[in-house]
Amino acid sequence: LAVAPGVSAVSSAVPCFPLAQSSPTAVELPTVNDSRCQMVRPNSPTSNLQLSESPVGEPPRLPNPQPPMPPKYDNPQAIYERYVAARSAWYAAQAAGSIKTNQQYRRAMGLPLRYDKKSYEWCLDYKQMSRRFTTSSGSREWTKEEMMAYLDWSKAEDERIEAQVAMEMRTNPSTRRRGVTEIWKSIETDSRQQDALHS
Repeated sequence: LAVAPGVSAVSSAVPCFPLAQSSPTAVELPTVNDSRCQMVRPNSPTSNLQLSESPVGEPPRLPNPQPPMPPKYDNPQAIYERYVAARSAWYAAQAAGSIKTNQQYRRAMGLPLRYDKKSYEWCLDYKQMSRRFTTSSGSREWTKEEMMAYLDWSKAEDERIEAQVAMEMRTNPSTRRRGVTEIWKSIETDSRQQDALHS
């Protein structure tokens, strides 16, 4: 082969290979411990990513349940709760160190210290307390204290209604002419007023 002027024969014998392409410059990735790499909890104050709640599949919102109706004023449990509240108020009014028992309270209030067997049987009738106290979790027998509180209330209620009827008959002579039906209507009205008073 002819050699061009100025070019040595040795250099012309060296084969020519294409130059290898240089590898791309490696990108420095932050490590876990790098201060530039921080795990950010979604929806946190420092997060730029806000996840929107999708209404798809969301259970329907139920209306707020209505609060349970308070028991009627003649409900045995409501009667006992009022008895306990009155007794607690009496306990609180006594001097420190004085004897505070249910018997002492009943004696101070002029309540019977005991009732006979017939009275207990009467208050357990289905028209009165019924045999057992029933709740959503089951039923149980009434305690003697609960029965005594009911008997106290029943006696006081009878006396209160009798006094009210007697006063109405004295102040309103027309009540006598209208008879027993009008008296019972008056008692029913009083019962509703007592419900409103104790609710």
